[in-house]
Amino acid sequence: MLSEITESALKISACRYLGTVPGAEGNLVITGHDYRSGAIFGRLNKMEEGDDVLLTGKDGKTYAYVVYAIEHIKPDETERLCETEYGCELSLLTCENSGNGRLLVRCRLAAKRGHEAYDNHAREALYVGNS
Repeated sequence: MLSEITESALKISACRYLGTVPGAEGNLVITGHDYRSGAIFGRLNKMEEGDDVLLTGKDGKTYAYVVYAIEHIKPDETERLCETEYGCELSLLTCENSGNGRLLVRCRLAAKRGHEAYDNHAREALYVGNS
């Protein structure tokens, strides 16, 4: 994940849109293109409630989140990005419907578990690295 959000950055990576750092209180919003090849957020529309998302921070720690809601919002509904239900959240945002809508995947920080649990548990985990 890149910390800058520019058109050129979005072509090569997911980008931090707003919010805190991984694992901290608040809502970290990450945006990325939904390439048909599956690159970046090209498979975000396959996520379901209960799926795991692993996010590695600059500190090298991997934080586990669980999808708790999937929403379809309008491009101008940016205030929805600030709405949260939990103290520590991750929101993944991409375009849908040829750019006429946005897919918003809301995740909450999971209870601490070892990576072995994720190897056996995750049906389709989404991994977002941090650069």
